[in-house]
Amino acid sequence: MKHGACLYCPVACHKVVRSSNGEYDLEYETTMALGGLTGVHDPQRLIDLAELADRLGFDTISLGNTIAFLIYLGGEKGIVKGAPRWGG
Repeated sequence: MKHGACLYCPVACHKVVRSSNGEYDLEYETTMALGGLTGVHDPQRLIDLAELADRLGFDTISLGNTIAFLIYLGGEKGIVKGAPRWGG
């Protein structure tokens, strides 16, 4: 819908997007961590996941990195049984 930015930041890496709950401020880093690192490519699923993480009080960047590491430990290394799969 429009660009957004942190106070005094010239980059404006935020995107204000439509979601099922109205408008949501999606940051570039959230897109990278919860989307790219975990394989979630559907924009609406990414927005819903980011909103849920925010409502639960999680940092979306840390959460995406943690989920990606869990995927790696489960799928790639077989260390964690029942771990989520990439893109799932």
